[in-house]
Amino acid sequence: MSAVFALLAEQAKSMIPTCSPTPAHLDMTIIAEQTIDLSFTSEKLAARLFAPEQKDEETWVCRFEIGAPINESLDAQGVSSLQALALALKSLSAALYSSELYKNGQLGAFGEFNGYLGIPAPGIFKDIAPFTF
Repeated sequence: MSAVFALLAEQAKSMIPTCSPTPAHLDMTIIAEQTIDLSFTSEKLAARLFAPEQKDEETWVCRFEIGAPINESLDAQGVSSLQALALALKSLSAALYSSELYKNGQLGAFGEFNGYLGIPAPGIFKDIAPFTF
């Protein structure tokens, strides 16, 4: 099973858009947030998606952040606000479902672990995660 996770994680990484530092002018308005259970503590992991903002005439940026203990963030860039938003959501989801915590059954939602996290998984994870998009 770990070979399957490794293959899926590598394929998912190729789906993640180019990362760049967050432009200073972005106001970082949270538009969506999901808390995720951790099997080893009562603390929750927060996954946040921020409003897309126009970086320049041709580029939109949409940021996601995943809190501790994953501590990952990315600025997804697109040619429209909708494309940047879709890429950020897919990238956030790929980061969660490909994490070591998920693979080890330590992430959960709705009282269950190693299943649906309340966020659809990218289609590449259809063999290991429910509700792909």
